[in-house]
Amino acid sequence: MRDPETRPAGGATLADARVADVMGSPVVTCDPDLPLADVAALMAGHRIHAVVVLGDEAPGGRLRVISEMDLVRAATLDDAAVPAGRVAATPPVTVGRDAPLEAAARLMAQHDTAHVVVVDEGHPVGVVSALDVAARLAPEAPPPPEPPAPAGLRGAPGDRLVIHGHRLGEPSRDAEVLEARGPEGTAPFLVRWEDSGHVTLLYPGSDARIERITGG
Repeated sequence: MRDPETRPAGGATLADARVADVMGSPVVTCDPDLPLADVAALMAGHRIHAVVVLGDEAPGGRLRVISEMDLVRAATLDDAAVPAGRVAATPPVTVGRDAPLEAAARLMAQHDTAHVVVVDEGHPVGVVSALDVAARLAPEAPPPPEPPAPAGLRGAPGDRLVIHGHRLGEPSRDAEVLEARGPEGTAPFLVRWEDSGHVTLLYPGSDARIERITGG
């Protein structure tokens, strides 16, 4: 393992992870006769860079994939019905699932590709993309900022809550705050009404104010 001082800000290196830890799985596959338009739909729908073409692993055959660049080149033929078997021209770069992620990154750099196919006993089991490598190298996200203090009235036990009358001549109602059950002394308030002695849980509106009796 490398000296910790050489690690990225995130505290991890590519050598710390295995390919199997970050690979996308299961592999998205298609039949050789699938039309190009449907291959494009697979890539777009799964947000992936490559599709493995099935039916090419017979004796004497070779594993093939359609990469995003294969798709772009085939699109210039202006024939959405071209089958996947004709478009799949990219011999895949493969890596074992237990290999260090560093090995996968080195293969991408050597072969100038944005992905490698992960194989287990010769069968495709996943894909590692350049974004997977970038995510491993990226620094850890900073802790979220403290939430802003809740808006609205704040009270404490013993304070006086006043509800102003809604109509001309209507008296205000007073209540003693027994509890402030919201964060940082905000609503809802458990109050006891001065005129009736009833205890209720109240979310006051804009017609309310708090008079500090406790001095808190």
